[in-house]
Amino acid sequence: EAAHRSEVVVLCLLDHAAARDAVMSEAAGAALGGKTLVQLSTTSVEEVDDLAQWAAASDGAFLKGDILVYPDDIRAGRGAILYGGPEQLFSRLSPLLDGLGGQPCFISERPADTIRTANALYSFLYSALLSFLLGAAICRRNGIPVEVFTRNVIEPFVMDGSLMSYINSAGRAAGAQRYDQDLQATIDAWLSGLGTIKADIDALGIDTAMLEPFKALLGQTAKAGYGEQDIAAVIETLLGDKR
Repeated sequence: EAAHRSEVVVLCLLDHAAARDAVMSEAAGAALGGKTLVQLSTTSVEEVDDLAQWAAASDGAFLKGDILVYPDDIRAGRGAILYGGPEQLFSRLSPLLDGLGGQPCFISERPADTIRTANALYSFLYSALLSFLLGAAICRRNGIPVEVFTRNVIEPFVMDGSLMSYINSAGRAAGAQRYDQDLQATIDAWLSGLGTIKADIDALGIDTAMLEPFKALLGQTAKAGYGEQDIAAVIETLLGDKR
């Protein structure tokens, strides 16, 4: 009934199975014919492709969205919602998408690219949050207030632009595949520093297992011939460059 009465149907359920049960039926398909389905549920690349093909077969338009933040952030107007599908459709629906909260961000004409982009972000988020908690553990073990570490060290580093400066520099190098320009610190220098840091943390009796993959990745990249180049060269190891 909702599909019959609406030109646009927004779907935000637990997973693909719930979305499939809600709309991928003969009756819903008939109701959605010639209309637009905006899918905000969490799905895999294969699942969103499946739903997009079903929508096309039902003569409907399809837009995939990925919500990157908590509901409170959306209600406050913070955080992006990524969208993939026909750009013209995204532009036409902008007033509606703005009304959903957050910051609508067009990614690609391919719906599944929203998932790929979200996965890239979450890869960063997991590392950032867990690394922060390792830092908090170091502070607690040494009697340094975690609140002081958070407010006076981490927050300025993130908010004042230092972190984004590092990220932008690494992003430019990775995009250009050039790791010898505007060189601030080599991989060998990063690797040496990490060894010293890890030894100090180990001496505190704090588990440093999460640093081992970082150390191994830097070491593998250095052995591949990038030791005197920028840390951004790690992307070549991640992509499987055997050099």
